[in-house]
Amino acid sequence: MKNQIFNIFCALFFAQALVIQARPNDLQANEVRGIPGEIYEGLLEIVKKGLEEAIANLNKTFVAVNQTIFDFEAKVSDDFNLALDPVNAKLNESIENAEEQGINITKCQSYIGYIADLPNDLNNEMLSCSIEKLYDTTDYTNEVLDNIHEFQKDIANLTSRIKDCEGSSWTETICLGLLTPELFKDIYTVPIEIDAEVEKAVNLMKKVIPQIGRCYSESLAQVPIIGMELVDKFTSCTGQAHIIST
Repeated sequence: MKNQIFNIFCALFFAQALVIQARPNDLQANEVRGIPGEIYEGLLEIVKKGLEEAIANLNKTFVAVNQTIFDFEAKVSDDFNLALDPVNAKLNESIENAEEQGINITKCQSYIGYIADLPNDLNNEMLSCSIEKLYDTTDYTNEVLDNIHEFQKDIANLTSRIKDCEGSSWTETICLGLLTPELFKDIYTVPIEIDAEVEKAVNLMKKVIPQIGRCYSESLAQVPIIGMELVDKFTSCTGQAHIIST
């Protein structure tokens, strides 16, 4: 779309320049034909639609990343509890061994609570990790959105000024000619910059998805490690010999 707009604009700019370079005295009023303001307005309308698509693309990608977080959160409970099964088996073995020896485990109950809370604690850790990864991209994404919104205001202002140029053919041609640098900027230069910024923001957000997967995997891997450490602490607290972690 950018190349198409650029080619059309270059042709219009060249035609506009030819008309402006001609002297009014050499032309009859009905022979003066500049580039109609409606054409410029049409090109600006294409740019406006492109900006709306860019915003939609950013929002779509942001929603996809958030959905990834929700999907992992949905499966975390079952996966974390499953990973805790061997830990609970060792804990129950230690509790039974203590009871057989007549050991009062009351003072060591806190470790049982820590183990029970481990899936929820690591789930929260996983969510914090995921949200942190996502927020790493939000500053740049918000900056891009701000740039787009400011550019939309510029286009609205320029469209209004084009309408203000309406009058005789010659007057309109001169008026539009004076707007040519701004038209070139808003129709071609700035859209290229916006496209690059949007592409970068989308790519940054897409890179977050595998990072969220790593947040999940790393938290899940900690369940048996931390769990077995807590079982050993419970066992030590009760005065038993450590149960070898497997």
